[in-house]
Amino acid sequence: TRLYDFRTWMTRRFVQQSLRAVLPDRAADIDRLVDPGEYGAESRVSRWMACFVFMIGISDELVQIFNMGKVLYYTPNAAESWIRDAPRREPGEAAKASQSGEASHDSLLDSVEIELAGIPVSWKVFYFIVAFVPRVLVWKLTVESGITFLMETQDIGDCIVNALALTFISHIDTMIIQTDASRSASILMERCGDLSLSESAFGVRQLSVWQTLRMLVPTDLALAGWLCTVGVWSYYYQHCEWSAEGDWFYSKDTYSPNTTDFPLLHTLFPSLFNIPVREAPFWQMPRSQRAER
Repeated sequence: TRLYDFRTWMTRRFVQQSLRAVLPDRAADIDRLVDPGEYGAESRVSRWMACFVFMIGISDELVQIFNMGKVLYYTPNAAESWIRDAPRREPGEAAKASQSGEASHDSLLDSVEIELAGIPVSWKVFYFIVAFVPRVLVWKLTVESGITFLMETQDIGDCIVNALALTFISHIDTMIIQTDASRSASILMERCGDLSLSESAFGVRQLSVWQTLRMLVPTDLALAGWLCTVGVWSYYYQHCEWSAEGDWFYSKDTYSPNTTDFPLLHTLFPSLFNIPVREAPFWQMPRSQRAER
């Protein structure tokens, strides 16, 4: 067979061109005897599926970010206690049991209720700036870097392995918290109750519709599919152009930057904060390969 993956084809083509440069008088013999073969484009659907697997693993983080935003939005703006006595026990009963030494840790926790309550506006602003916004930006950079990495991985086998590796990397923070969190903090988080929202007609109707949709549609799978579609489309939009000859996308011209100083805003929002580049591109897709793609 004369079909090779991109890496092998480029190596064979480099050898052929090097021989022609060293022995220009024997170019005809080199073209006849040294055959670089042809580059066989691997299935783009397999690459999309690798991106989809990556999105399945990282979409849960987006759901957690969304839930964090709901906590900051729906909690009252007043300073309220998150720990209160349980209504089924008399006030002070847990303290008496603790002084007598007859109560265990579990029984002491059963005497109180832990639930989400009011958060002052100043603390909400602090949590929004310090925790919520950085978490959104880190998730955005992870998705963009992961999609770009998978779309530009040459071999499909390496692409699938990298998708699983990226999914593992995206869950490192969760593993660190689960490992380093103290036992008392874990118990308090497990016992923390849900936030009691006002039961308005709109809220009840909205909850009912959402529950119905979750029963009919696998929302997590649909979210991963939607994120994968947006991520792949964004990659094609930023790095490729449509080819009317080949009925598919081909790579845009690549330009060298005029500086090696990349500001943080360019890293977070590259489409809004561009860096100056040179006028002449240092690489262009060959015309023949544009038609083949």
